[in-house]
Amino acid sequence: MTVHVVADSASDIPPVVAEMLGIIQVPVLVQLGDETFRDRVDLQPSEFYQRVVSSKIAPKTAANAPGLYTETFERLTAGGDAVLSTTVAASLSGIYNSARIGAQEFGDRVVVVDSTNATMGEGLIAIQAARAAQKGASLEEVAALCRQLAPKTHVWAALNTLEFLHRGGRLSATQAFVGSLLQVKPILHVHNSEVAVVERIRTMRKALDKLVELVKTAGPAAEMCILHAGSQDLANEVRSRLSDVFPTEKMFYAEAGPAIGTHAGPGAVGVAAILK
Repeated sequence: MTVHVVADSASDIPPVVAEMLGIIQVPVLVQLGDETFRDRVDLQPSEFYQRVVSSKIAPKTAANAPGLYTETFERLTAGGDAVLSTTVAASLSGIYNSARIGAQEFGDRVVVVDSTNATMGEGLIAIQAARAAQKGASLEEVAALCRQLAPKTHVWAALNTLEFLHRGGRLSATQAFVGSLLQVKPILHVHNSEVAVVERIRTMRKALDKLVELVKTAGPAAEMCILHAGSQDLANEVRSRLSDVFPTEKMFYAEAGPAIGTHAGPGAVGVAAILK
């Protein structure tokens, strides 16, 4: 019996990696004005960032209906196989609930696991799950691995602007106004279903310094990914500066798609890691 791994597109798993490991990514819905797009299907990251920079329309995300998960699980289990489905943290999105409802009719053939993280925090867990499945691990073993990795998984991100957190309702108007006056570059930490602002820094240059410092002092990593939201040059710099604590050739490299970019905004840079 094969165990298939399903993630949502907010995991930001690079397409080439997903294809190599057989990971299916269910697209998150992204709304731009009156238009609704499937993340990375109808709307690619480059087009998304171009549109939000040139437009005053506030992008929004929406979880897919449970029916889409039901269809996905039905297709994958048709031959008697099983499915492990990871999702972005349930505290951040309704995606987990959609996947859970979509899995109800499949009994013990489908297990849905809350990654308690976002972007490649979820992605790294799904990648580890897919590797285990390819080596013949059972559904129960793959699910246990995901739950074991979740508390070890962290994402740190330096945002270039507070505007998109405010647009998405994650920041009050007063906080956004004061932050824009000060040109604050917040550093977020995503861990165990919580998103915390750990630093507020005046320049992106100093924010990158702090981002690198936070990753280096967190401890040795078993997996690492460099993330960016239309800011490839800054991501390359962060990758180079972390090469003394994690082999560059083993780092994943990902661009945040529309689902995550809706909240992070263009210019963000981040690091996801599973600590040892």
